[in-house]
Amino acid sequence: MIVIAVFIGLLTLAAGYAQWRGGAPEKLGAAAMFGAMLATLWVGSHGPSFRGTQWELLLVDFGLFVALCLLANFADRFWPMWLAAFQLVAVAAHGASAYSPGILPVAYWWIVGKISYPMIAILAIGTLRHDRRKRLGGPEFGWTLERHRAQARPGERQWTS
Repeated sequence: MIVIAVFIGLLTLAAGYAQWRGGAPEKLGAAAMFGAMLATLWVGSHGPSFRGTQWELLLVDFGLFVALCLLANFADRFWPMWLAAFQLVAVAAHGASAYSPGILPVAYWWIVGKISYPMIAILAIGTLRHDRRKRLGGPEFGWTLERHRAQARPGERQWTS
């Protein structure tokens, strides 16, 4: 249970930081991850054993994957692509378990359960980078569409992620 408490604490800190200092993409990414964590806790309260494919967890993980892909598609940031890629690894682990039920439960649990830790770090780093760019002054674009609109206006300083 200590592993779950540490994870909840780290995600709460990173999501709180994103809500406090992040832009819209950071806030949406944090909300999606926090919502998926709550859904995973609710689904996991029914006793996942990882001795077979966890279909409920697959639905939660796939929902987070779709949300992160949408965020990566529209956000003017690099980090949502990394989050979506890491989340795809978790979804693929569910698929591998469904394809080959002989996968060791500890390997299945390790991939699905531990892939979230680097994702928390990526969210925190993305928020930190956004905050630094914002403090430097100059335009900070949350969405790619905003960048395209600003490029149509000459003379405005452009920032990259």
